[in-house]
Amino acid sequence: MILFGKLTLSIIGFRFFGIYGMFWGLCLGHLLVDRTIIIKYLYNKLSEWDDDVRLLMPYRFYRFYDLFLSPMFGKIWGVILGSVTYGWIGFAIGAVIGHFAFDSDNDKVEKLKAELDKTFRENIFLLLGFTIGYTLNNKIITFTGMILGLSIDLMRSDTGLVSRLKLGHITSFWPRINVLKLSLNSPEAKKAALVKSMAGLSAKLAKAEGEVTENEIKVFKRLFNISSNDDISMKIFNKAKTSSENYEEYAKQLKYIAGDDIELKEDIIENLFEIAAADGDIVMEELNMLKDITKIIEFPDGNFEVVRKRYEIINNCSDYKDYYKVLGLTCGASNKEIRETWRRLTTSCHPDKIIAGGGTDKDIRESTALMAEINEAYQQIMKQRKAS
Repeated sequence: MILFGKLTLSIIGFRFFGIYGMFWGLCLGHLLVDRTIIIKYLYNKLSEWDDDVRLLMPYRFYRFYDLFLSPMFGKIWGVILGSVTYGWIGFAIGAVIGHFAFDSDNDKVEKLKAELDKTFRENIFLLLGFTIGYTLNNKIITFTGMILGLSIDLMRSDTGLVSRLKLGHITSFWPRINVLKLSLNSPEAKKAALVKSMAGLSAKLAKAEGEVTENEIKVFKRLFNISSNDDISMKIFNKAKTSSENYEEYAKQLKYIAGDDIELKEDIIENLFEIAAADGDIVMEELNMLKDITKIIEFPDGNFEVVRKRYEIINNCSDYKDYYKVLGLTCGASNKEIRETWRRLTTSCHPDKIIAGGGTDKDIRESTALMAEINEAYQQIMKQRKAS
């Protein structure tokens, strides 16, 4: 779904405004759709529709549905958009574009889509500057806009303007101030720096309520796969529990590491919420700290509210614990985890599968009752999450 806004608005823009409209569609689609809560809302709605279809579908059609009908969003999108904008030619071309943009799970295609989205993330202001100048049909404005856009993109990139311009010798003092900003050019180094920064920030968050509990330490270790032999991360965590250093410093480090990667920022906030909720309710001190961290790392307020509401559900799900137990999950499970578990259970426990396997009447009755219990649990959990 990472290309949905860009493709949709650029195709519409090109149809009605030509090449100018295409460039504006790419820019606005990226900024207003693909990097906002809109894309997550659309994904959730599609998942709900898929759930409703599965609830009504007999077991014998499951395999057919998974192979041919379930991965159809892209082709349907392409056919509708292509037909409306370009008629029969658009019908065919749109179906092909939709298949590769949204339905295909080929590793090479996925990698290409990720690289395209990364290119837009890292160069969006350059593209915007070019688009403004190109629309005004003025070479000077185009050149100036591209230079300004490039400058902004360089300054907001993971490595920053200093690294891009090879000016590291001028600011060589910086590594002595903050060792976590070293060597972020490789994925391994970036991951190590992320875990270290999260270790410090997690400890500060856990400390906000008073004493750091054993549950909070266990959650931190689980979230970041910290083994008992990982002395470095735990030393940072333990030091941060007692140091006078402000949590804002760790948050600023995370802002630098995350750059413009909104998915990574969302993971950061979700992990911090899970740590805050590890010992029960999320208290006001913890919530205020989370709000401050959100502003520091420049995570959108709307996205923050989505995460916050999910953890409100977790804190108020005592009446639904039996439903979670039926699915073998806890209140902290994400919507995606719940949906995937439900699909797996309905496939493995469906009465039609028991009948096909030669099960006895007793087996069939038990399977039917279990299937009803699983569906009831799933529907009640999702209903509660929508209402909250």
